[in-house]
Amino acid sequence: MNATLPTVTVVIFTYNYSRYLNDVLSSIAAQTLRPARIVVSDDCSPDESLQDVQAACAGFEDVEVIRNPENLGNIEHYRARVSEITTDSYLLMSADDYLVDPEFLADAARLMADNPSLVTVYGYHRPVDEQGHILQVRQHSRERQVTVLPSQTLRDELAIENTVPAICALVRTSVHDHVAAYPLLNRHCGDWLQWYWFTFYGDFARIERDVLSYRVHGGNMSINYAAARAVAQFIDDGYEALLQLSELGKADKQRLMLGRRRARFRHASLGQLPWVVVSSRPGWDTLSMLMETLASRVAKRASKLAQSKRLGFMGEGRSLMS
Repeated sequence: MNATLPTVTVVIFTYNYSRYLNDVLSSIAAQTLRPARIVVSDDCSPDESLQDVQAACAGFEDVEVIRNPENLGNIEHYRARVSEITTDSYLLMSADDYLVDPEFLADAARLMADNPSLVTVYGYHRPVDEQGHILQVRQHSRERQVTVLPSQTLRDELAIENTVPAICALVRTSVHDHVAAYPLLNRHCGDWLQWYWFTFYGDFARIERDVLSYRVHGGNMSINYAAARAVAQFIDDGYEALLQLSELGKADKQRLMLGRRRARFRHASLGQLPWVVVSSRPGWDTLSMLMETLASRVAKRASKLAQSKRLGFMGEGRSLMS
């Protein structure tokens, strides 16, 4: 097909991250498809002025810098900038991340042009340290370059866990005729809730290669008990919100309830697991979830130890765009 490529806006969100803007803007400049609009949006950084951010962007053409007059927080910040987008599609990025595939925007836009049913096209991301050294290498499909995910297939996946990254996804702007940007105010998993809702209005496609690197920061690497409890509550609140959607069918609700039970197992502390088991329906499903949770804890601990040796400290990776 020779359909006209959709126009693209790239919005880069920053909060005390102007030191990284050269890398992310350079990666956008290297794209074979030039965005129609590039915006750097600062959420009223306390340690950096508007002039600091403008100076970091000075070496790049046609970059618009916006500074919020007050701190909005991540979800409201995303909503504000998405509401201003007039192009056919957009990509949201964090200032400390950067694209590594110069063909990503062109390929994603071409997929959208050739497949009107697609509302989102995304690629894989890879974690890197402060210096850009790759921390984890993932194997991707060698059988295909692109995987199209029909709406119901992806909705079933998302009911169990979020498989779509927030930071390397090109979104068709017209989907917001049906679903507002980040429609549910949930700081930890607003992107997951949005993707789930999108599936009622179109399909997704995944480009089977790494397209972006995201930095893992030392300050973001440890999660204390109180923070872990808060994350678990955010996720449970997310399930509660999704279960209220009018678009849900009976099978969708059942799948979400299964996902909620699995999430409660996955995020429970060892001390909470007995309560989660007792409060769940007895049977093989409950036993299977318990065994899966324990096996996952062991595997995560081993991975955590291996990563700590590379980084030089203990910790877990940050949630994306959270």
